[in-house]
Amino acid sequence: MQNEKNSSPIAFGLRLRECRGLQRTSDLAERVGKTAQTWNGWERGRSEPEFATLVKLCQLFDVSADFLLGMSQERKPATLSAITQGANSPALATAGGTAVVANSGMTEHLQKQVEDLTTEKNRLLGIIEALSNKGV
Repeated sequence: MQNEKNSSPIAFGLRLRECRGLQRTSDLAERVGKTAQTWNGWERGRSEPEFATLVKLCQLFDVSADFLLGMSQERKPATLSAITQGANSPALATAGGTAVVANSGMTEHLQKQVEDLTTEKNRLLGIIEALSNKGV
């Protein structure tokens, strides 16, 4: 999550704290399947959530990942708001050449991508292992 020059664990922690407001860390941490200790580590910039948890945090606070990572001042991209407004099913649109998935289907879409990539990774690791065993 630190690839962008404006993104850092500190920026993320500050945004997470801002989004949390007066809500208890233990309650919010439980909602994303983590402990209050893990949450506090994020807010203090000591650690960062994995991708799937970042998605959950964005959904929990109804903000974009760019906002939560400190890379944008906009809480939600205008294109996402326009797409999801009044939509009852997942929507896919193109905005400036970038695919935007409506919030209602974002989790399923991203989880499918992670599953597909994991399957492909495991397949390639199997090939590498087989080739290594043959002495290639």
